[in-house]
Amino acid sequence: MSNTVITLAFEAYKAEQEALGLPVILDEFVLANVPDLDPSVPVDPNEGLPDEEHIVYISDVSQTGYVSPNAVVYSLIMDTSIGDFDFNWIGLRNKASDVLAAISHIPLVHKLKTIVGEQNGNAITRSIMMSYSGAKQLTEIHVDASTWQIDFTARLFGTDEAARLSNVDHYYSASFINDGFKVVKEEVIDTALTTPIVYKATKGTGYVEGLRCAIENDRPITDVLTPSRIYVDASWQGQVTSQWNTVIKLISSRDNLVDYIDEDGYAHYVTHIAEIDAVGNITDTRFLGGSPSFERQDNAATDSDIDEESTESKHVKLAQFWRGITNKISEAFTGRTIATTSPLQGGGNLSTDRTLSIDDATIAQKGAVQLSDSVNSTSTILGATASAVKLAYDKAVEALNVANSKWTYVVASTTVYGATKLSTAIDSTSTAEAATPSAVKSAYDLAAAKAAQATTIATTSPLLGGGDLSADRTLSISDATTEQKGAVQLTDSVSTVSSILSATATAVKTAYDKGVEALGVANAKWTYVAASTTVSGATQLSTAIDSTSTVLAATPSAVKSAYDLAAGKAAQTITIATTSPLQGGGDLSADRTLSIADGTTAQKGAVQLSTSISSTSTLLAATPSAVKAAYDLADKSICPVGVPLPWPNEAIPSGFLACVGQAFSITTYPLLGAVYPNGTLPDLRGEFIRGWDDDKGTDPGRLIGSYQAASRHSEKRRIEGYAGAAWGDEYSPGTVENHESRTPVGPSGELALGGDIKALMLSWDAVPRNVAYLYIVRAA
Repeated sequence: MSNTVITLAFEAYKAEQEALGLPVILDEFVLANVPDLDPSVPVDPNEGLPDEEHIVYISDVSQTGYVSPNAVVYSLIMDTSIGDFDFNWIGLRNKASDVLAAISHIPLVHKLKTIVGEQNGNAITRSIMMSYSGAKQLTEIHVDASTWQIDFTARLFGTDEAARLSNVDHYYSASFINDGFKVVKEEVIDTALTTPIVYKATKGTGYVEGLRCAIENDRPITDVLTPSRIYVDASWQGQVTSQWNTVIKLISSRDNLVDYIDEDGYAHYVTHIAEIDAVGNITDTRFLGGSPSFERQDNAATDSDIDEESTESKHVKLAQFWRGITNKISEAFTGRTIATTSPLQGGGNLSTDRTLSIDDATIAQKGAVQLSDSVNSTSTILGATASAVKLAYDKAVEALNVANSKWTYVVASTTVYGATKLSTAIDSTSTAEAATPSAVKSAYDLAAAKAAQATTIATTSPLLGGGDLSADRTLSISDATTEQKGAVQLTDSVSTVSSILSATATAVKTAYDKGVEALGVANAKWTYVAASTTVSGATQLSTAIDSTSTVLAATPSAVKSAYDLAAGKAAQTITIATTSPLQGGGDLSADRTLSIADGTTAQKGAVQLSTSISSTSTLLAATPSAVKAAYDLADKSICPVGVPLPWPNEAIPSGFLACVGQAFSITTYPLLGAVYPNGTLPDLRGEFIRGWDDDKGTDPGRLIGSYQAASRHSEKRRIEGYAGAAWGDEYSPGTVENHESRTPVGPSGELALGGDIKALMLSWDAVPRNVAYLYIVRAA
């Protein structure tokens, strides 16, 4: 086992070369034998070269090449003329700057040199791959490594592709397991959100064009459009030397998205998993399960298992299911014959066709049944066709889908889906109640008991054409349809569209249970409604302060406007005449108790005060202390504590201190102490403030807050015709303008025009034009 790392020194070197527009150059290998080196321990990226005594070999890089735009490889080739030494440490560096770029810790390797007649040497190649963004461009390596390196990438990509295609054979282009990636939405009661609806994909697993996609937690879907489709975008990505995995994106788009290849060459496979309509309802479009051609055979039921009514746990195909049903029906009717040769009571026999009259079936007795496709009939003598049961089941499924998105509670009836009251009665004709499972069981038990009874046809009644049924006869009964009564075959299916099959109690219960499930889901949902004074819901904001609306919500700006208006009105004096008669008699000439309604954003009235500066109430009024607190907060944010400010007069405002070099109490002024931790303000009297150099070079070597003394400005001037002055004598500026009338200061003691030309050194302090202000700082 070995470990390799790119060093932090290389990261800095690469950044510097990139900033200067220079290539990244790594041109030397260093091999070492480091005692007690454990190659299984991760390498420290701050590690440097080993001690010189442990270095066993140094050589230039033998070959370089690029593997991809983001990966380059450096190789060291050591032939049989090199050796003998052992090494377990490999370093790659830039020898000009001595920057160590990469380090490998490996198990100990023996490098042997060929000695004729004594030992055969070994040839060893060691390579280090550097993988980072833009590696090929930054290193200016233009040789394809495949021209001299063994390229395993093609084989690896081939292995990945074979695994992907194998998954496609099993899971088609896309399929999902159970609720994996099922798109759902939830209502979020959070006033900070711009929308109360969040769409997300349910945690789970699926396959997109053979790529296994798995999310461990429900993943939110961002920027959802309505209407739109929701897609899964899956791609197999990774670096040459890294672990590859599936990168998954969830996308909402109104366009028909298809597979594509991105700019880095990665193939993206796209599949459609849901549709969202204009009002936010979701339709699940995922394909569930895998290819039936890969169905397990070791536990599949055989036809013999069906015929022998095996009780083993095996999976059954639909055709085998119907085989079993047919067997049971055939078995039930086998041997049920009426002999045609026996004489009938009243004469004759059934040796020829006879028309029989069979009583109608009811919930109390067996008989002939007429089928009906109706799903809203209240008849107790018609039998539901499989088509009617399917319609009822489909309606329940539709209700479930609608309920999954939204549902408003209503009472169920024969025309409206909704909540139902349960009933245990089996003889009720109610169209507003639903049967409990106990009622269904009671009805089923009654039917089962009736089924066990023998069907009795009076044998003494004369038959049309003569004779009676005093002896057994074989009868031919026509199949029942929606147009006529007759024999009926039962079915447990809730999805068949047949009009000649009749639903069993099991099928009815399945349809009923689906409706109950839909009701349960619907009861847990919430329907988006507009808010009112009686209903909680979504509201529209308004900045009006004179609106009478009961469905709009006031914004903070409306509250402030109303508050400002109220504050202005508060100062007015309200006069109420005491002699005016009151409605109901009397006047205000004596004290009266008045009832004043509460003030709101829509009406005047009594108001409760609040000192809060963070309340969002629309019924409370701010006190002057709250207003002052808000003002002070805003005032402090305008001018931070400790900033020197020029002040135009000697009267220092409250809360401020003059900058005159004095000490102050950090306990009294903790905020000021954070800015001036030594507890002393700078003395800015008669001083200029200069911008800190911060390595610019104009005023080097300065610290923030440091003092700088005045510097003297000097210059040399040439004076014509002035002799006798000593070199280096100083004169005040301007003395040479009329030197004929002045006495020279030099040692010659005389003034002579036309004399030697001398240099005059002039020096003075420069003071710019200025206006005096007093510097102060905010102290608290």
